[in-house]
Amino acid sequence: MSAGFTARLVSMAEAERRREEILKSAPEAVRARAAACARKGKAFQILAADWYMRQTAAEEGLGEAERIRVGHEGSGKPFLLSGGIRVERCVSISHCDGYLYLCLAEGPIGCDVEMIRRIPVNGGLKGFFSEADLAAIREAEQPEEQLIHIWTRREAYAKLTGITEGLRTRSFHDREEARRVYGVRFTEGRADGALYTVAQYENAEHENAD
Repeated sequence: MSAGFTARLVSMAEAERRREEILKSAPEAVRARAAACARKGKAFQILAADWYMRQTAAEEGLGEAERIRVGHEGSGKPFLLSGGIRVERCVSISHCDGYLYLCLAEGPIGCDVEMIRRIPVNGGLKGFFSEADLAAIREAEQPEEQLIHIWTRREAYAKLTGITEGLRTRSFHDREEARRVYGVRFTEGRADGALYTVAQYENAEHENAD
C-alpha cells in the first residue's frame, strides 16, 4: 500500500498576511521564476508556495527552513534540497487563486487544488475530457463541482505519474473505477470554495505503469 503523507492547505488570505516575510526570505532562483510570470497574482503564489514548502519541510525535520530549497526537474516536478543535498522525500505543490496545497511523502505523490467556479458545461468542453467524463459532468446535480473533481484527480494523477500525453481520453469521474484501472489511490477534501486531491500509487507494482 502507498505510504501516508503530510499535507498543508494554506489560504492565500493567510499567505497575504505573511507577504513581507515571504518576499524578504525568497531565494533568488524563486524570485526569478516568479518574475517571469505574466500574472502578478500567480507570481506571489509561486513565492508563497516555496516559502510554505520550506517551512513544512523544516517542521518535518528535514533541516532548517533557511537551508532548504525547492528544486525542479526538467519536467517541472519539484524536489527538496537541504544544505545542498537532495532529500529522499517526495513532494508535490499546487496553487490556485484561493489556496496553496503542499504534500510530502516517502513515496511518489501528486496533488492539485482548484477553486469551484461557474463553467459553461454545455459546450466548449469536448476535447478536454473523455466522453465518459463529459457525460458524468452533464448528468451531475452539480456539474461545475463534478468537473473540478475530475480535473483535480487528473492533474494529481499527471503529477504523480508524469503522464500527460493522451490524458484527456482517460476517465476520472468514478474515483474507485479510476483507482482500479490506473492503480492509483485518490485522497480528496474540500475547503471553502475549493476541492483538492492527492494521488498515490496503490502499490509498488504500479509505480512504473503507464
